[in-house]
This record gives sequence, structure tokens and C-alpha cells, in this order.
Amino acid sequence: MNSADNDAELHQAAEQGLGLSYLCRWLSGEQRQELRQQMTVESFGPDQRIFAEGDHEYRLHVLGAGKVKIGRALDSRPCRLLDVLGPGDLVDGFPTLTPRPKRVTAVAMTEVITLSLHYLTLQNLARRWPEIGFGFADELDIRLRVAEQRRIDQTRLDIPGRLAVLFVRLARRYGVRQGESVTFQHHMDQIELADLIGASREGVNKAIAEFVARGWIQSIPKGVCLLRPAALARRAR
Repeated sequence: MNSADNDAELHQAAEQGLGLSYLCRWLSGEQRQELRQQMTVESFGPDQRIFAEGDHEYRLHVLGAGKVKIGRALDSRPCRLLDVLGPGDLVDGFPTLTPRPKRVTAVAMTEVITLSLHYLTLQNLARRWPEIGFGFADELDIRLRVAEQRRIDQTRLDIPGRLAVLFVRLARRYGVRQGESVTFQHHMDQIELADLIGASREGVNKAIAEFVARGWIQSIPKGVCLLRPAALARRAR
């Protein structure tokens, strides 16, 4: 981790990400400015750990720029992927206002910028501004709805269907449209993709091969080009 408070370019990127956060959704301009003054801008390189499961690192990180993966130890695996976070997200599994040991491990997938502040500072601000609690409630509601939809998808869809859902969701958030196609980088291997949809690596490999054979997608380094997004969206239903 590197402090980036003196870097104007990183500062600007951090500000943009903070503006997307539910943490600021209910705050006035003056409140946002005061919140920002309490936060530290930090940068992380690809594959650099932001914090580990069990760490007593009582700071809340807001993702300003880049992508972060969060995971949890499972059986013999040191980290099973749970989610991929983007700008504006609170870097945690299910964020709360209460300081506690970290329940997940967070690792930068790309060059990452975060804004962080100590939970005691956050709690003091929340006592003055109940709106912060509304923001946390909104973020938690989104996380719970996504988790519930994944659970439903795992019962009603086969592996190709679940992978189609994931690709459509990632394309909507990170995709760049070029004509009819949409390209996005997910920065994951097939094991991590399998983690996100509750499947095996072999199942994901077969589903990708099926999509390629149908002319729906093209694999690119660390990502996917959706050649026929509408067809993939229909497969996701």
C-alpha cells in the first residue's frame, strides 16, 4: 500500500469513485467535503492484498478506482472468490458501521485506489449525520439482493445459463460498446469464474467453449468480447 494523498491525478480518481458510493448518496455537498477530509487516499498494485481475513485493521475502504476481489478461506483453498467490486463499492463482504476483524480477504485485481477512514471516525460522523446509516443500508440491500439472486440462479439455471448471467452483469458495469459488441476485462481465471457461479472449472470451460462455438463471445486476455450480447442475455433467462 502507498499513500497517494499528494498525487493530484490519483486524488481526482478517488474523488470520482467516492461520488459513486452509497456512503455519500444521502450527504450534502458540505458533508461530503468534510467526510473526504477525514479520509486517506491509498494505492495498491495488481495482486496486492488490501487486507486479509481475520486482520484487526479497523478501517473502511471505499473503492475509488480499479477492481478488487474479495474471498474467504474454504477447506484447503486459501481464498474462494465471493465477489468482484468496482468504483464506489465499500471494500468488504457485508459492510457495517461496527469495527470488527475482517471476515474476507481483499486483493487488488488491477491498479487500485481507495479512500479509507477509521471506523471510530466513521461512527462519530454517523452520530452527527444519520444519512450515513441510510447509505450503509442501501449498500447492504444491494449486496443481499445480489446474493439472493445468485442463490436463485443456482437452483433454476444450468452452468452455461449462470455464466451468461455473470457475463451480462459484468458487461453492464464494466463493458465498452463497439458497434453491436461489448468488451470487458474481468481479470479472473476459470477457477474464479467458477467460484462466482457455484460451478466447477471444467463446467465453466465447457460453457465458454459453447459460447465461442455459437459465435456469441470471443475470449480476450483477462476478459471477454460479447459478439452477440442479446443472444447471451436470452441464454441468461
